[in-house]
Amino acid sequence: MSISYKLNNLFKLISRTISSKFLIILGIIIASTVALPILYLVIRSVNSFTEVIDLLNKAGFFWIFFRTFILVFLVTLISIIIGVSIAWVITRTDLAGSKIYSVMVILPLIMPSYIGAMTFLEIFSPRGLLQNILSPFGVEKLMNFNGLIGATIVLVLLTYPYVYLIVRSALKKMDPSLEDAARVMGYGSIRTFRIVTFPLLRPAVVASGLLVALYTLSDYGAVSMLQYQTFTSVIMLQFESAIDRNIAYALSTVLTLVIILILVIEGGLLKNRVYYNVTGGVIRKQTLLPLGHWKYVLSCAILIPVILGVFGPISVLLAWLVQGIANEQSLQQVVEPLKNTIFVSLIAAIATGLLALPISLVTVGTSGFSTKILERVTYLGFGLPGIVVALSLVFIGINYISPVYQTLWLMIFAYVIISLPIAGGAIKSALLQLSPKTNEAAASLGHSGLRSFISITLPQIKPGIFVGSAIVFLVVMKELPATLILSPNGFDTLATSIWMSFNDAYLTNVAVGSLVLICASGVPLILLNIKMSGKDSSSLFI
Repeated sequence: MSISYKLNNLFKLISRTISSKFLIILGIIIASTVALPILYLVIRSVNSFTEVIDLLNKAGFFWIFFRTFILVFLVTLISIIIGVSIAWVITRTDLAGSKIYSVMVILPLIMPSYIGAMTFLEIFSPRGLLQNILSPFGVEKLMNFNGLIGATIVLVLLTYPYVYLIVRSALKKMDPSLEDAARVMGYGSIRTFRIVTFPLLRPAVVASGLLVALYTLSDYGAVSMLQYQTFTSVIMLQFESAIDRNIAYALSTVLTLVIILILVIEGGLLKNRVYYNVTGGVIRKQTLLPLGHWKYVLSCAILIPVILGVFGPISVLLAWLVQGIANEQSLQQVVEPLKNTIFVSLIAAIATGLLALPISLVTVGTSGFSTKILERVTYLGFGLPGIVVALSLVFIGINYISPVYQTLWLMIFAYVIISLPIAGGAIKSALLQLSPKTNEAAASLGHSGLRSFISITLPQIKPGIFVGSAIVFLVVMKELPATLILSPNGFDTLATSIWMSFNDAYLTNVAVGSLVLICASGVPLILLNIKMSGKDSSSLFI
């Protein structure tokens, strides 16, 4: 039975409960609402095209574009090298404790970029921790960590897990007989990987590289802290300091077009290529390659990015906390920001899960150009920086919906736009695993469509809805630029509290808020990874 036949039957069964036209109309309404802020930016720029060009020239647009491109290229390339290497070692070799390593290497996902940048600035500062350790050995001056080098290091350490997760999933699904055949022909491990394995990993590498590129494009915290000008940092600077904010929305529009171009290129790289096992059959268990003495070397190598990306920053935060307690500094209360963070994250997670369900049902159950457009429109929000989404909502809020401007609901709407593809990916993955035979059997027994959907379909996709909403919850907890711009006066989250405390040099408060945020994000992430162990976790991020 073909996949398309299964999906068509599934959509027909769901349509017995809810009219297919209603589902499609609902999906279009949701997608249009999500795309409205971006559409507003584009229309406003088109209507003043000449003015926008002049503004971009004044803002040094081409220099900003070049600096942004260099950072995105370096972070994406290095993250792919590290992520693919770690995924291959863990899945293809007899590395001892591979299950433990598979959890440890994703821990950098709990670290917001702004916290990573703050702590690395402390480590590499002239009187920082590393300088104090190395000064007895004659090291008097460390490299300047600000700028391109620092931004690249921090962002690579925080984004390589995206590559690892997606590539690991692809490696587990790959038929090992292809690699074994290459070795029988006398190919070594390196040549086998280059000729056989890596070409089959191209979809996973492209998808994960896309995620890293979009993450880097959207980052504001790290590049701002490390004084490296990119689109996002310049946009925020123009928004906060300029009376005329036209340059801010003009740069936002250009950034949106750049992201759309990246998505188009990503689709073209995978077009009309075959990556699946054309022979069919059951994929047998992978034969692990013996590492010998290299086992210990690779174990240490895998731990290096984890230590630098997680345990290094946490050590700095603990040092700040101990120092503050020793100096009897007053600790800022984190209870209120924590309550605020959990509240808005929970509301955003529930709303995003509910809105992603009808879109997922339509995109899985139907095919065609219009469906692809619908899906791509909703995915655009994940690629757009939170600062761009927030700015567009500021313009709309001031001019058209002033009653909701500076309210929690506009901020939560921004979270939904940013996070909708995450929930949609998880729900879509769950829908793709459904068998229509179960619903067909229920229908043959006289069960109504509504009863079948509630008693059979919904319980089967409920884990996907839960996992997608949980990841949205984690993403929203760490969101900084959208929260800075859209949060009501006096409403602080952990992210904004940490940011403002660092700017005011209250390092003890930074430590308390950061450690609470890391713990609040880390525990659910580890539980999710354990829950998804052995499943296709890549679908949660695409």
